[in-house]
Amino acid sequence: MRVIVQISIIKDIIYESANYGANKTVLAQAAGFTLSELDDGDRWIELPNAHRVWELALSHTKQPNLGLLIGRSSNPHVIGLLGYLMESCPTIGDAFEQLSKFNPLFGNMFSYHHEIQGDYFKVFYEPHPQWWQQYPHTAQQAIETSMSRTLSIIHRFSGKSIFPSRAFFKYPAPNDERDYKSVLKTNLYFNAAENYLEFPASLADLSVASYNVTLYREFERLAEEKLKSIQTYTSFEARIKQLVLSAIDGPLPTICLLYTSPSPRDRG
Repeated sequence: MRVIVQISIIKDIIYESANYGANKTVLAQAAGFTLSELDDGDRWIELPNAHRVWELALSHTKQPNLGLLIGRSSNPHVIGLLGYLMESCPTIGDAFEQLSKFNPLFGNMFSYHHEIQGDYFKVFYEPHPQWWQQYPHTAQQAIETSMSRTLSIIHRFSGKSIFPSRAFFKYPAPNDERDYKSVLKTNLYFNAAENYLEFPASLADLSVASYNVTLYREFERLAEEKLKSIQTYTSFEARIKQLVLSAIDGPLPTICLLYTSPSPRDRG
């Protein structure tokens, strides 16, 4: 399976890194992009290239907790159509419901889901297993960006500075927790079973200030259409690969890569 992410996520990393000492033009070029290429919202980037962008950003900024820091100023438009849909939802709970449902619109490299468990509203963050296995350091950066971005989004939607009751991480505690405490402003628990932020369950019913029923319905319709298009293409791609492989007896010839690799436009 291809592990991919929408280029808008890459653009956000590069542009936000400029706030921490990086030159965005130089950083983009080092990663193999021009700034104009980062504006192509329909382009997909493969996992190794996305990992390289993170590594370069960490190197250019000299910020070991870069992900945690840049998420503070991110906005939902980073994820394109889905961000606009979330911003038009009636409640915070509805917004995270749409995020979970339409997660594939910005790739499969990272996923979100949420649950209401008793008195708690929990938001979970999970990099693709392949990312976690091959590049755990940059996968950790993505988890932390997503956590701090969650707080930015909740603040943007509600107009309230809301922080989690607790924060959980699957990995060991860093040597210095000051940035974590400064950004998340809560108790930290490392070596946990999952990565998640825990809020009071009442967060789900909090109104989104920018709720617009007309835009909500229109953005939801567009998101449904786009998701269906992605699922149809993915199904077709898998079927072609299956047919090619079933017709081969022995090692996979190089020519078969034509059927399974992304087009040149999709490569990072």
